[in-house]
Amino acid sequence: MESATDDGAAAAYRAAGIVLDLDRGLDGRAWSLYALGSIGYGNYLAGWSDIDLDVVITSPRTETREDLVRLGEQLSEAAHTAGHPDIDVKCFHIDELGGAPVPTLYGVANRQVMFLDSAVHLHGLDIRDRIPRPTHNVLRAEAHRIATALAEMDLQWWDTRPLDDLAALLALPARLLYTARTGEVVDKKRALECLLNEDAKGLPADSWAWCSWALACRFSPAVRRLPEQHGGQARAAARAALKWVAAHPEVAA
Repeated sequence: MESATDDGAAAAYRAAGIVLDLDRGLDGRAWSLYALGSIGYGNYLAGWSDIDLDVVITSPRTETREDLVRLGEQLSEAAHTAGHPDIDVKCFHIDELGGAPVPTLYGVANRQVMFLDSAVHLHGLDIRDRIPRPTHNVLRAEAHRIATALAEMDLQWWDTRPLDDLAALLALPARLLYTARTGEVVDKKRALECLLNEDAKGLPADSWAWCSWALACRFSPAVRRLPEQHGGQARAAARAALKWVAAHPEVAA
């Protein structure tokens, strides 16, 4: 298996190298940059993992949440155009991270934990001392809300999820359940292994098989090349797993 540590260091260095490209899109705002996800967890795999960058704006707030979503999309597109197709940029204002979590599709409380426990600081002031740690109850409630909201997304939304996102969507139920149980936010591999070891009997059968595929993607490039005709089965399995997690007594409590 590839060396996640070496690959992650190289990825973080490359990510830091596009700071000036991002700065041109931020129009003079004061901001900080962090690498999250697999770089933060220390298990980045070149050719498979995305480089997840979070921009935290610290200037006086003028943007809505929708504005910040669009700004993240624009910065991601600028990075792709500059030759970095694996970079995914999300934008937050420090006010969103420094207080009670705001409702977003994938949640902010879990993001607060990631900032505090695993984020790699790349640029600007380190503002993590301004981010509170959410309580276990807040994280559990957010896990339930995320699982329910995604499971209830219409078929058009699910049918437009690209194959590249399916492994992450299949790992998400495992991560949400792990967080609801422990109050921790962990990487996909650890969450999937825990799910498959501890919940194999309760998980829907098709979801078990596809969650196993998502875990296998960590180890074999051949497994990652999922034929498009199997995408519908994978999407249905991810949706079923999210419904199962939303109803799980350790999440719905």
